[in-house]
Amino acid sequence: MTRNIQNKGKPGPRQVSAGQRQRAYNRMRHQKRMQALFYIVIFLIVIITAVTLSLSLLFKIQSIEVEGKSRYTVQQITQSCGITTGQNLITAKVKDAADKIKRACPYLGEVTVKRCLPAKIVIKVQEATASGAVVWNNRYVLLDSSGKVLEISKTAPASIPTVKGLTVVSAKVGNQVAYKDTERSALFQQIAAAVKVSGMTGVHSIDVTNEYDLNLSCSTVGGGFLTVKLGNSTYLEKKLRFVKATIGQHLSGEYGTFDVSSVGKEKSVTWFTPASSASSSVSSAASSASSLQTGSKQTKSTSESGNGTEEEDNTEQSGDNGE
Repeated sequence: MTRNIQNKGKPGPRQVSAGQRQRAYNRMRHQKRMQALFYIVIFLIVIITAVTLSLSLLFKIQSIEVEGKSRYTVQQITQSCGITTGQNLITAKVKDAADKIKRACPYLGEVTVKRCLPAKIVIKVQEATASGAVVWNNRYVLLDSSGKVLEISKTAPASIPTVKGLTVVSAKVGNQVAYKDTERSALFQQIAAAVKVSGMTGVHSIDVTNEYDLNLSCSTVGGGFLTVKLGNSTYLEKKLRFVKATIGQHLSGEYGTFDVSSVGKEKSVTWFTPASSASSSVSSAASSASSLQTGSKQTKSTSESGNGTEEEDNTEQSGDNGE
């Protein structure tokens, strides 16, 4: 009774409901989240400002260098890339620059553009070589092995093989040529690549009219001239290596037809028909190459001479017994 009298007239403890406590707790959490978000925004603004200043003030391109030999001058290459000194190194579009150089300088095969910190662009180039020329609208379209147009000439190129059996739809210097028959164009690219890898020289023409009767013509170091029958597109590199080795040892000054269409994975049979006997339908003897190692320029086969003796060589020639 005394306790009640003493507390009379004084405010009692405030009663807070559960809902009020939850609302206060939510307000406090919201304030903390807003503070964290504020600091994050401030941090991002500082980072973006620093990056912007560094891109605008730092890493400016001071030099553009060209590595590799080509027919184009350094000035021609650097001007065609679209990148200039003073630009920012980080934002420079190096891939687009390589594509622009290839279009502007078609005789460049491989082009790479790289950034070099702190302030340099390096352009590496490699010269492209013409693998064939296709007649189009009374002109000659010079192509590399990938089908890129290197040049369009009014006159026939002296040292570039003419390609037969291809029909060009459109051609623009620096771009890929458009063919009517893509399968034949693939055959040309395979032969061109095999000629390059095998080291064949003196090729005058490539004929892809018949995919099962591919052939090419070539001159030899000894002043001869041969038509080489390749057959289909299998083992092209091996066939051309065989041709090169045989020309060097036996056919350097010969005129005629050399048939290597049967050269295969293991045993191979080849025929050489001299031009003098073609009109009388007399062929030379069959030659068999027993082992031609992949990637090797040396071959082994037995050859039979006119008097019936045997010798170890790269090709077999018979005498005049009409085999």
